[in-house]
Amino acid sequence: YDVLDREILGLAADNTNVKAQELSFGSARMAADAFAASLATLAQAASGKEAPQVDIACLTARVSVREIQALQAPHIAETEDAKMTAIERDMKEREANAERALQDLAKLVGDAPSLAQAQAEFARFKVIHQQIIELSRRNTNVRSVAMSLGQKRTMIAACGETLQALIEAIA
Repeated sequence: YDVLDREILGLAADNTNVKAQELSFGSARMAADAFAASLATLAQAASGKEAPQVDIACLTARVSVREIQALQAPHIAETEDAKMTAIERDMKEREANAERALQDLAKLVGDAPSLAQAQAEFARFKVIHQQIIELSRRNTNVRSVAMSLGQKRTMIAACGETLQALIEAIA
């Protein structure tokens, strides 16, 4: 029981799911907001016949990043590796969509400063997002709760039975 309890406490102290959530709602959100702002500036500056294509590429990139953000919370809460892998696959598809949209924008607007800013913010978002995935994969909060509700309860019941048998034997 003590070994199990120490393991649960160690997992809970690592707090990786909470750390991932804080990054998702903090740094990742700020990077995504800065990315969206850079794209909005880029779209507003577009003119001529490329303007509709610039708008579409900006919207595609922005929506793709927002979809990644929306998938972070279910990933952080997920307990099963296979489901986490499926969510990550969806995230990678959205990331690829955003990268293609940024490539399209580079062809349309060239070296626009707001595109460079958007690319930098997207790179920052991807770094933070990878940290979120790594923390989420460790899953220490979810594992500690599962162990507390599963193995620990079973062990407590077994300990109770052993103690009752001991009390009866002493009596």
